[in-house]
Amino acid sequence: MGEEQLLPIQLHLVGNADIGDIAAFAGRPDRLLHRFLRADAFEHGVGASPDYLARHPAPGTPQDLVQYDCINHRQSRSGGLYAWEFARDGRELRVRVDGQLTFNSTIPMIDATVSGLGIAYVPENLVTDELRSGRLVLMLDEWCPLFPGYYLYYPTRRQNSPAFAVIANALRHADV
Repeated sequence: MGEEQLLPIQLHLVGNADIGDIAAFAGRPDRLLHRFLRADAFEHGVGASPDYLARHPAPGTPQDLVQYDCINHRQSRSGGLYAWEFARDGRELRVRVDGQLTFNSTIPMIDATVSGLGIAYVPENLVTDELRSGRLVLMLDEWCPLFPGYYLYYPTRRQNSPAFAVIANALRHADV
């Protein structure tokens, strides 16, 4: 057997208009692309540390969040700040929060939240350890909608490489 060869595939985990061979998008993008794999759905949660909540009462509604020190997420695609998404009884709501900290990655947001620096809107599947240990408390559960998950796409308007076909076929048949 010879040396292993790496497949020449580009995987972009941040979706944009100029995707490589495969791109990951949160939800379905508004483009003519072909979906071949979707990650499981999950919920976002509004979280704070017990220390933060000892100093500040928990918000009662999503609109109350504008009065709190929230930790923002800067979107890499647009450069703008993410508006927190809520839904209840068929009513959708987006809240633009304010605070002293802004991150472009979720893990530092979680670390800052656990450290008591503010309230963050985080994917619940990334904070299971923090929730289990009591270092993080979720609020406004009845307002937090199910997120459809991430989709992997490939362009339909160009010739894909044989290496790409191997990856796409493996992902189609993967047990995820």
